[in-house]
Amino acid sequence: MIGLEYIAKTFQVEFKTIAERLGISPKTVNDWVKCRKKIPIKRLNQLANIFELKEEYFQKELSRVDELEIQKENVLQHSQTVEREETGVDDLGEEYSVVTSVNDSEGLLQILSQEQERSSLLSKIDKIVHTDDGQPYNLDLFKDFIGLVKDDKRLVSLLIGSLSPYIGIAPYVGSPTEKEEVFTEELEELLKRFGYLVK
Repeated sequence: MIGLEYIAKTFQVEFKTIAERLGISPKTVNDWVKCRKKIPIKRLNQLANIFELKEEYFQKELSRVDELEIQKENVLQHSQTVEREETGVDDLGEEYSVVTSVNDSEGLLQILSQEQERSSLLSKIDKIVHTDDGQPYNLDLFKDFIGLVKDDKRLVSLLIGSLSPYIGIAPYVGSPTEKEEVFTEELEELLKRFGYLVK
C-alpha cells in the first residue's frame, strides 16, 4: 500500500473527496493508488498542503515508523488544547492554583511515540540481522543477548544505563550494586577494545 492510500484511510478521506479537492478525476487518484501512474510533483505539493504532511509520504511504501508518524500528525490535527487547573499547598501552607494548557490527546500521542521508537529500534535490529554484505548473519549474537536479558529486567536497565552516555540517552536511575558497577566497567572496556566506543 502506498502512502496516499494509507493517509486517506488514516484521515478517513475518500479518494473521490481528494479528487474534488485537487480538481481531477477520481480515476486519476485511483491510478496513483494502484501505482499505474506516478503522482506529479505539483499534485504531491497540493496533497502535502491538504494533509499537512511531507510530500515524501504520498508515493512510497511506508515503513511502520512512517505510518505511526502519519497517525501522530492526524491526532495532532484533530486534537485541541485544553486548560487544566491544578491546586495544591506550598511549603508555607498557602493554597495555590496553576492553570496549564495541555493537548487533549497527550496520552495517545505518547503511546504512538513509544510505539514509533519501538518500531524504529526493531527496524534497526532487523537491518543488523539481515545484512547483505556477504557476511554471516548476526543471529547467534542476538540469540545470546535475548537469552541473557529475557528474564532479567534489571540487566536490560543496566545495559542501557551503561551505554547511555554513548548513545545520547539519560542514564538509568538508582544506585547500582558493586557487581553491577563492575559489569558496567567491563562492558565499556569490551566495547572500547573492539572499537565500538571511542570515549
